[in-house]
Formats: sequence, structure tokens, C-alpha cells
Amino acid sequence: MIARISFSTSKNYLHKNDFERLCNFFGETIEHEYLKKDIENKQGYSEKPWKETFNPDLSEKESDYTLVQKSDFIKLYDSGDYLADVSLLMKEFPNVQFSMKGIPKSVSNSELDVMNMMQEMAEKIEEATSRFDKQVEFNQRCEVHVPNLGLLNVNNLAYATDYCTESLQERLQEGYRILAVCPQPDQRRPDYILGRTVGDIESVVRVNHFYGDGTEKGRSV
Repeated sequence: MIARISFSTSKNYLHKNDFERLCNFFGETIEHEYLKKDIENKQGYSEKPWKETFNPDLSEKESDYTLVQKSDFIKLYDSGDYLADVSLLMKEFPNVQFSMKGIPKSVSNSELDVMNMMQEMAEKIEEATSRFDKQVEFNQRCEVHVPNLGLLNVNNLAYATDYCTESLQERLQEGYRILAVCPQPDQRRPDYILGRTVGDIESVVRVNHFYGDGTEKGRSV
């Protein structure tokens, strides 16, 4: 959900690396102030009172100021409102405290519904994609295994005849995957249909033929 938010100033502390990520998330620099190093504090940092400064020139000119060192932590200021995807903000920065100011008037309920539906669809697609390489379905009606959609990525085929396990392992290390195993009645070792995904496809597609002794030959198709 898109909403206007503002940051809480109550100990809203971030490491400088997380603060840089937060600014990149919003596309602008968030109002902030560095915390000072404080060895007496168990956290190693604390807020700087107005009589302390990080500027050595100011401390030399003004006797009222005490020079202190910057820490790697930053305090956020509640100095403005920001538009953000609230769910994504909470996911990326779970420790950042903020309050919602309301939904922008330019965003209608119907538009919010569409955005929520699109986000749900994206999450389902991401979840399904992560399962493609782990899941193999079984067609109960035909009693056959159905490979997942990873098969659609195969763009380079080969076949191996009378192939032993050691030679097959070498092909697997080259990126091939077994698409089919074809036992033969007149030979001790089976034949294999292999496939893999390659980045560049030549104008002449070649189907590689691997013989039982591991020798590779190519045939144009």
C-alpha cells in the first residue's frame, strides 16, 4: 500500500550503510544527524548535545564547544513526509520506526486494489519460479512424470549412445541435463537424450552426438 509516512525521532538510529540504502529507497536524502562516539555508552554511541561539535575549527574559535568524534550511526529527523510502499519499507527496514500520515488523494481505492493485486501476482510468480527446479509433478491419469517449466529453457540438445556413468558425469559437469533415458536391448549401457541452456545460439544448430568412449561428434540439423 502506498502511503505518506514520517519518521519517529525516538531513538530511530541507523548504521550509515543502512541509511544510504534508505536514501536510495526513497530517492532522496533523509534529514539526519550523526551520533557521536561514546565509550561510556554500551552501544558505543549517543546523541550529541548542542555544546558539542564535529567541527574542529568551531571548537577552536568558540570555547563553549567541545570537539567530539563521529560514530558510524545516524539519527533520523521527523522533518517531512515521504511517499512509500509501506509493506516493502517494513520488509526492507524492519527496525525503522515511522508513522502513517494517510493515503495520497491522487491514489484512489481502485488503483490501490490494482496495485495490491499486481503485488500479490508478483509474489506468486516469484514463489512458483523458486519451485521450478525443485518440483516434478506426476500425471495421475497418464501415470507419467511431467517435467517443470525449466525444460522450456533448454536450447541445446545432444544424444549419447551406449554411454557409461563416468562419461555421463562429464557431460553433466558441462551443463547438460538428462531429458530421457533410453535402454537398448542389444547393448549393456543405455542411450541418453541430453539438453542444456547456452547463451549464444549459432546460426547453424548442431546436435552433439556422444559415443560410449566419450568421443564427441557434431551433426548439423
